[in-house]
Parts: sequence; structure tokens; C-alpha cells
Amino acid sequence: MRKFHVVCAIFMVFFQNISAQEVCPVPLYTDPNFKGAADAEVIYSQENNEWMFFYTSRRSVCKGGPLPALAIGVAASKDFINWEHRGYIKVDGIGGEPTGPDIMWAPGIVRDRDTFHMFLTFKKGDGGGSRWGIPESIILHLTTTPDNLIDGWTTRGIMHVPFSSIDASIVKHKDTWNIFHRDITPGKKGVNTYRVTTDDLDSKCNTWNYLGAVPGDPNDKSVHGFNYQEAQYVFFWKGYYWLLTDPTASFLTAYRAKDLEEWEYVGPLFEEKNGHHKTQKGWPRHPSVAVMGDRAFLFYFNQPYRKIDNHPESETCFVQVAELKYEDGKIWFDRNAKVIPPENLKPVDGNWGFIGKQ
Repeated sequence: MRKFHVVCAIFMVFFQNISAQEVCPVPLYTDPNFKGAADAEVIYSQENNEWMFFYTSRRSVCKGGPLPALAIGVAASKDFINWEHRGYIKVDGIGGEPTGPDIMWAPGIVRDRDTFHMFLTFKKGDGGGSRWGIPESIILHLTTTPDNLIDGWTTRGIMHVPFSSIDASIVKHKDTWNIFHRDITPGKKGVNTYRVTTDDLDSKCNTWNYLGAVPGDPNDKSVHGFNYQEAQYVFFWKGYYWLLTDPTASFLTAYRAKDLEEWEYVGPLFEEKNGHHKTQKGWPRHPSVAVMGDRAFLFYFNQPYRKIDNHPESETCFVQVAELKYEDGKIWFDRNAKVIPPENLKPVDGNWGFIGKQ
């Protein structure tokens, strides 16, 4: 009997310690103005010792909504649990408000020495009533300094890619920057992942190397079965480069490579479409990853009320976070598992996964 009581006491202490640890809330965040936080791109600010994510501020809940996103919102956290709305970015001194003169979404961001580089999907004008706007999209290259991550973005150039390009993601392999993005090859279903490279992000965009469609499994429909993929996101973790994609009406999907050239299909990142919490329903969309040494955390957004007829917040978007797991060359996540951040929140050498093996 005494042994039984000792075992029970140990279990009680264990579970009390778990419950005492702070966990990330569900949902993690949504935009305070239009409830349309999507496409969260997570970065780390060494100067402020905090994590930030930049997101598409969809105008989901507004008169006439949903309407095109006219701002990029910013949220920040020093504990990875409580995320504070910091406002909206300015580009060339314009913006800083929930709406602006032009359509913009899906920022991809990296740091190169003392400069942050953003690759922003952009359309001129407010869309003329169309949800996604006209004309075709372009990708802008913006830069700023570490001390001015909200108001200081300036345009460096327009990426030399086709006009249907969106959703840029950047990773460094050896001395070369690789920009992956979505495009569409007419007449070829499933061919949506493209790449551009440069050895110098400070050089003019039109001198970079446009390589076209990525060879291998990401663009081979016979392997993955998808007619379409977007939100390409690339990061380095556990000795592999990982390419995540969003097929828009299916599971987030992973590919892996040792060198960014020979991509291998890994499969879906999870098996359950819906989470247990009421705000976790619907497909996870548009991923981004924060790497902290041996651990990695996946940010995504979802729309839990979209399939409910006449729901007043059918287009509301929530940002969620889950911890990635790794075993035998595969990664996945459990969207119902509690997320407990590490005690040391700093990424190793300031690298949250955007710099690979050298």
C-alpha cells in the first residue's frame, strides 16, 4: 500500500509541474481590426530579444468583406505565449494603418548581417472590388534595418519572375540565397514550385538567376497527386532542408533535400483535419517555422467557421502554433498537443532555420 501511495505522489508532482508550465494559447492570435491574420512569417529580433511575425491582414470581417488585404500586420512576443499587436508596416513611408492604397500579402523575410530583406507579394491598387485584386501579382524586394522593422521598409526592386508569382520563401545554402515561390505553368497541373538564386541580396533583382520550375517531386503530380500547391516555405532542421507546401484543400505537405536539388516527397504533416478546440477546425494553411536549436515550431492559419452557412465570421482567420516532431527522416505535428516553449527562446546564432549547412 505504501508503494502505491509513493507512485501516486510521484505522478501528482509530475502532472502538477506540467500544468504549472505555461503553454501557448489556442488560438494564438488574430488581427484586432479585421480578424484576418493569415500567412504569418515568423522571425527573431536579436536587438529586442523577441519573436515577431508579419502577416497578411485580410479584411475578413468588414462591410462588403471579405476584401483584399491592404496591409501587413505585425505581432511580437518575448515569451512565445503572449503575442502583442504592434501595428502595420510602412513601405517607402506609406502605410501604417489597417488599410492602404495597394494589395499586399505573404511576406517572406530573412536577415543578412545588419539588413532584413522582405519579399512581398504585391498588386497595385485596391482590387477594384475583386477579392484577390487585379492586375497580376508581382514580388517586391524590400529592406530595412534591425531597429526599424515596422516603419522602415523601402523598395529595392521588383523580382525578375513571371507576373503570376506569389508567396516567396528564402533560405541560404552555402553562399547562395535561394528564393522559392509559387508560379503556374500553363497546361501543366501540379507544376507550381519555382526558384531564383543569388549570391548577393544587395545586387539588383534583375541580375539574379531565374531557374524556373524546381525539378523533382514537388512538381511531379504523379508523386503527390496535387493539381496545385502554394505558400512554399523552406527551412533547415535536423540535417535536412524542408520544403512545405499548402495544397489549399488538403494537408500541409513536406518534401526534403540535402542540397536543395534532389527533393524527395515526405508526405502530409498530420493526419487529422480538425483540432479539438473550436477555433482549430478547417485546414491548416500557409506555414512558417521558428527553429530553436533542436526544436522547431510551426505557425499556420486556419478558418474554422468557413463551412458554416451564414456564420457572421465565416472568413475569420486565426494564427495557430504547433511543435514539429522528427523521426527517421520525417516530420509531422499534432495540432491538439499542448505547445510548451523552451526556456531559452533564442535561436542558435540568430538563425531560425533560414540558413542551412555551410
